[in-house]
Amino acid sequence: MLLDRYHSHVDSVPALFAVAVQLPTGQERGAGEHLLDVLGVRLGELPPETRALVRSMLTVPEAANSMREFLDERVENLARSLDGDDTRLRALITVSGILGLTITQHFLRLQAFDGATHDEVLRAAQGWMASLASDNLETKPEARRLDDHGRCS
Repeated sequence: MLLDRYHSHVDSVPALFAVAVQLPTGQERGAGEHLLDVLGVRLGELPPETRALVRSMLTVPEAANSMREFLDERVENLARSLDGDDTRLRALITVSGILGLTITQHFLRLQAFDGATHDEVLRAAQGWMASLASDNLETKPEARRLDDHGRCS
């Protein structure tokens, strides 16, 4: 598991959580592959400190500030690893999506997760993560253009 790789090098669970979402150096892997690892960690059992922070981020200002700083850092880190004009927005959508999946699985317990294995969810997410590598909708034949009002045409 990804967390096991870092456990011996990090002293606290919050630090471990932060390290687990750092993009690898040396570009030995792409952002999409790394993000699948991150999603895999989020779909696994969350440390108690992480559960408490996520649970309280909407009601406790200090938790909200801590989570906002952490997620802003994740967005900037990811955006630096992408190419194209909209890297920051794609990073924002990706980080928000991973948080959303974390919340819907661990806290809301959406029924859609029932019967789905960890690996099945990760396989289903592969296309989403791989799409980060492309900044050109034209390379995706199934992509549809949006009109000036944000509607598919």
